[in-house]
Formats: sequence, C-alpha cells, structure tokens
Amino acid sequence: MPPRSATSNASYGLLRGERLRRLRQAAAAKAHRGIAACLGPGLITGASDDDPSGVATYSQAGAQYGYSMLWATALTLPLMIAIQEIAARIGRVTGRGLARNMRLNYPAWIVFPVVALLLVANIINLGADIGAMGEVVRLISVFHCGEPGA
Repeated sequence: MPPRSATSNASYGLLRGERLRRLRQAAAAKAHRGIAACLGPGLITGASDDDPSGVATYSQAGAQYGYSMLWATALTLPLMIAIQEIAARIGRVTGRGLARNMRLNYPAWIVFPVVALLLVANIINLGADIGAMGEVVRLISVFHCGEPGA
C-alpha cells in the first residue's frame, strides 16, 4: 500500500472528523426523542388490536369459554407476530406504508378492490367500536333506559 500524501492525510482526518461530528449529532437527536426512539414500531403494533370492540370480544369469549380456548393463542400468536414484523420491516426499509407499496408494485385492478375491502372492514370495525363503547356506558351508568324492570 503506497504511503498517503500530506494532503490526503489531512483530508482523511477532516472527513473522519466530520463523520464523527455527524454521528454525535445523530446520537444526540435520538437521545432527545426519549423512550419512543427505543420502542420504535413495537409500541404501535403492540396496541394495534386493543380497540374497544376487541376488548369486548375478548371479555365475552373469556367469560363464555374460560381457558378452554387458550390453545388458540399458541397457534395464532406466532402468526400475528410475523405479520406485524413483516409490515414494520417493509415500512422501515421503504419509508412508505403498505398501501403506497402496494400501489407502486401491483396493478390498479388489484389494489383498488383490496383498498375497498379494507375500507369496508374498517367501517365495520368502527361500528363495532362505537357499539362496544356504548355498551360500556350502559353498563356503568345509573340510568338503564329501555330495559325491562328499569
């Protein structure tokens, strides 16, 4: 390996110093973001299905079946983790959401029906959430309007 000239050594040191300065700035910026920077997408994906209708469904299933359906957890949990991990990695690598990636990689005749189905599913889920929240209000309120014997 040939020896470096004085100018290349100076420029190498300048580049190295600049790189170290940028790394320190990036580390300081991450430290200022706090715990959210440590949690990353896990915070959002971990709470992705803890909506009112989900909690109501889990409570009703638990009350009706007890622990007899616990075996389903061992079957479905790894699959749910894998789907959330794949979605998080795709978003992290591309910097875009799943819908945008689908639009860029699939023809419109596939994307639009999938998005329409997703829209319908979300509207149904919203209705279930509102119904579950209304049921909770009914359960904890002192006024039981419309019930026999009230």
